[in-house]
Amino acid sequence: MPPPTDPIVHLIMGPPASGKTTLAKQLCEGIPTAIRLSRDDTGGALRQLVPRVRKALQAGHHVVLENLFATAAERRPFIDEAKKRGVAVVCTLVDLDIEQCMINACRRIIHGYGRLLSPDEIERSRDPSVIPPVVLFRYRKRFEPPCEGEGFESVEHVAGYRHAFAGTGKALFVDYDGTLRETVGGGKYPVDPSQVRVLPERTKVLKAYQAMGYRILGVSNQSGIEGGKLTAAQATACVAETNRQLGLSIEHLCCPHRVPPITCYCRKPQPGMAVAFIEKYSLKPSACIMVGDLATDKTFAERLGLRFVPAAEFFRTRLA
Repeated sequence: MPPPTDPIVHLIMGPPASGKTTLAKQLCEGIPTAIRLSRDDTGGALRQLVPRVRKALQAGHHVVLENLFATAAERRPFIDEAKKRGVAVVCTLVDLDIEQCMINACRRIIHGYGRLLSPDEIERSRDPSVIPPVVLFRYRKRFEPPCEGEGFESVEHVAGYRHAFAGTGKALFVDYDGTLRETVGGGKYPVDPSQVRVLPERTKVLKAYQAMGYRILGVSNQSGIEGGKLTAAQATACVAETNRQLGLSIEHLCCPHRVPPITCYCRKPQPGMAVAFIEKYSLKPSACIMVGDLATDKTFAERLGLRFVPAAEFFRTRLA
């Protein structure tokens, strides 16, 4: 399709980490006179882009605007500016579920920084690729679907960026508390290694899966660390004691952060810990299994496409 000859304003909108920037750059490459405008580059409030749009249109440029544009009110000033100048406005909505956007956001952070970031690091960051989780949830809550009645010549829906993990490895992801171990004397989790007691059948079943080529990987929420119930060193010592009793060396990631609200990507059901391991070991999500005892474990698995098996079922039934 040949590029348009008359100036247009093209709004690229959709959730964070959905692939809007890639699409906007591709559009600009196909239109020599196009200018791409985004708060990721300019900073400041969204409305501060309006004068830039005006200037670009006066110079005869096509304008490609890339932003969340979650509400009709946020889109209105740009539509009005274009209409004042007799310029057509078109809209492309990048459709992608928030769960996949979370995975994209995690991958960006891991690829950019080599690890997941803490809530403080996310909050302080001025890197536009570092998206606070609250931004994703806020977008979903505020989103108003665009329509031609707002003044658009057309509204097109395109699929967002859905990363296909290319790995071939398989792993068994395991929660710790209530899945691999119980706390001597009661309590949700141990604060001292002396309180760790591995549950029955765990060693036998895990070693059997290990023999079948599964990498055993631990993923657990340890909000007691930030909550002051135990130190990171104590949590590490309790994991080490769990592994000792199991007779296995299980690589383990944990989230030490409190909730609510969710301010990190590592706390289950956020997908960060799984994404980190999938990227590190080139795993194939559909070949992996998540074993846990809570609804958050199940949701965690579903977001990544891991097969979920409740702990009580997994350790008492046939190997599969």
